[in-house]
Amino acid sequence: VHSRVGSLCFRTKGSEFRRIRVEYLDAGPRAQILNALFYPDHSLEIPMLGIDLLSFNSGKRILIGIDYHPLTQDQDYISQYVGPLQRIKEDFPELQGEISQKIYDSFEFFSPAILFGRFEDPKILEGSRIMGAYVRVLEEYLRMASCYTRLLSRCREGVFNNTGQQNITGQTREWIAQRQFAYNRYNFENDPAAGIFASNFGKEWSDRFMSEFLFEISSPTHNISMV
Repeated sequence: VHSRVGSLCFRTKGSEFRRIRVEYLDAGPRAQILNALFYPDHSLEIPMLGIDLLSFNSGKRILIGIDYHPLTQDQDYISQYVGPLQRIKEDFPELQGEISQKIYDSFEFFSPAILFGRFEDPKILEGSRIMGAYVRVLEEYLRMASCYTRLLSRCREGVFNNTGQQNITGQTREWIAQRQFAYNRYNFENDPAAGIFASNFGKEWSDRFMSEFLFEISSPTHNISMV
């Protein structure tokens, strides 16, 4: 079966998100992989949202992951921004599994409320329950992006204008940008997707796709040809 991958990237100005990317790998019965990542604007210190749905060997091995990737493990930050995800997780016992340390050697950018599950029956994707988990997390995340603003920068800077609204300083923006880049760097170096892409399209293409599109470690060209 000829493998193929498709991707979309949305860049916006003046909204909560500076970048949203989605990619889908179709490798026939060997692998079907959907991944999406939301990057908030550098004026917001809310977590990034990561969504994964992976199916291998004709659905005999399924992995589901949904997480608010935190910028810091500070307990105040986790309580403020990850607490809503924890409450959703409590309603889905089938998504209360743990990520293997064989894949990631550090949980710096994973939240304690990550929804994660391993399954061996493709019927798990039938019906509305798993889709309901995705929808609830996304709806809550979009609500948070609109309603919660700048907890850490308020603690760090304590700067408000005369209308009572918070001013975001260059220092705060720089810290958020650095943490998002650190997330990209860590995942570029550790994401197991690199091996999957390399096995399907070759290492050279995989390295470029990972560095220029998925995690923007090098200067992005946004003109990577899809195989």
